[in-house]
Amino acid sequence: MSGWRWWTHFLIPSLFPSFITAIINAAGAAWNADIAAELISWGTHQYAVTGLGAYIAQNINNKPAEATGVLIICVIVGLCVVLIWQPLYRFAERRFHY
Repeated sequence: MSGWRWWTHFLIPSLFPSFITAIINAAGAAWNADIAAELISWGTHQYAVTGLGAYIAQNINNKPAEATGVLIICVIVGLCVVLIWQPLYRFAERRFHY
C-alpha cells in the first residue's frame, strides 16, 4: 500500500484509539492545571481569578461550600466522560477495530 490508501486503511485506524487516549489525558491535565492556577500565593501576595478552583480554595474552612465546589467538579467531569469521551471510544471501537 502507498499514498492515501495507506493512510486511510492502516495508519489512521491504528493510531486513532491512541489519539483519543492522549486527548483525554491532555484535557485532564489542562483541567487540573486550570483549577490549581486559579488561586496562587507568591510571597505575601495572593492572586485569584473567578473560577471553581478559587472558590474551593477560598472556602477551605467552610466545609459545605468546599464540598459543593468539589461536587460540582465531579458532576462536570462525569458529564464530560459520558457525553464526550465514551462516545469517542465507542466510535473508535466500531470504526477502527481489527
